[in-house]
Amino acid sequence: MDAGKNSGTKKQDGFRKILVLVAAINAVTMMACSRPATQGSINSGLDGDLSSQAGIIGGTDADGTEEFAPTVALLYDRAGRFLCTTSILSESLLVTAAHCLKNPAENLVLVFGTHINAPNRELRDVAAYAVSPLWAFRQDEMRNAGDIAMVKFSGGLPSGYKPAELLTDVAALQDGGTVLLAGYGQSNAVAKSGSGQLRYVEVNILDRQFSETEVTLDQTQGRGACHGDSGGPAYVRVNGRLMLWGVTNRGIEVRPGPHCDETAVYASIPAYSQWLNQTAQQLALVQ
Repeated sequence: MDAGKNSGTKKQDGFRKILVLVAAINAVTMMACSRPATQGSINSGLDGDLSSQAGIIGGTDADGTEEFAPTVALLYDRAGRFLCTTSILSESLLVTAAHCLKNPAENLVLVFGTHINAPNRELRDVAAYAVSPLWAFRQDEMRNAGDIAMVKFSGGLPSGYKPAELLTDVAALQDGGTVLLAGYGQSNAVAKSGSGQLRYVEVNILDRQFSETEVTLDQTQGRGACHGDSGGPAYVRVNGRLMLWGVTNRGIEVRPGPHCDETAVYASIPAYSQWLNQTAQQLALVQ
């Protein structure tokens, strides 16, 4: 074995040891709120200042008839007055980015609809959430940041919504392959406009092995995701079926400015499957 291979093996072993810590410290990172919000308090603040957010660029507005649309919801933080995007895992659970969860669950509300202010939107309280334990000590790292979280909500799914089908075979992700992104962020990162509307776009995989838990996407063609799409989904089509595999994390920009047209980093859901399963069981105990 040469020195390079030995170094790579040690790095992978070290990361596996980090993952072992997930189950042990998961309960410490869980935040919950047992007090249900009233309908009035759910509505308050939804029309707040979204100008600091940026999202899908070069994409298309969703009208709700798209294949992916029933598996996506908007997460709004009334205290921080910012939004993120989530993907539906079950009748009461969603997956999103860890950096979207900065305030207690009582400050968060889910919006089901193609626009944050759509007249037919439906709202749900967030009951609790759990952030990956890796996020606490790796969020400033260039790789394996642990930027993934699970959210529990009350009230069940609105009619027409359903869980996304999860990818289990990572071989479906190939460099250069096409993936579909969705999110509620801005359509113009420079002008800071269009936030709150669900949009979608197709891009290509840049490096499916960027890290043990992350994949990078090529956004140099002026299409892709940005800040308001944080936590949102990345899908790949396998045998005609749209499979959820990724969570929007962050951008890697060489030039300064809110352009979001270079490289995007996505957390790999298959890489976190064990943590997601364990966390789902723990959140099921939260009332």
